[in-house]
Amino acid sequence: MKQQWVLVGKDEKITKIECEDLQRRVANFAQRYCPKQAPSLDTKARGRFFYIGQKIRGVVLPLCRLEKCDDNQWTLGFAAGFSNRYQPCLFPHTGWYGTVEGAMEVILPFLDV
Repeated sequence: MKQQWVLVGKDEKITKIECEDLQRRVANFAQRYCPKQAPSLDTKARGRFFYIGQKIRGVVLPLCRLEKCDDNQWTLGFAAGFSNRYQPCLFPHTGWYGTVEGAMEVILPFLDV
């Protein structure tokens, strides 16, 4: 059975200001909890999605994708290898909706140490 993402929020693109704020929040979290890996994190926004990956030996490995629902409310998809597919994932403390910091908690154990 083919799985699909279902739009759960507004179909709004992430603005440049929002993207910069998310990148700052990812960098702050990484500096605090995984300072050795912080420089290797790669982030970008496309449409209503915000992607977090890790650059290893020049190749960006996808880790997760956040989908914008409302202001500071996101759903999380965990990367399924290099297939450009993402599996829905729960946030550790808040369920289906959460923040970028919650997403960082999920991917923290998978960062290349």
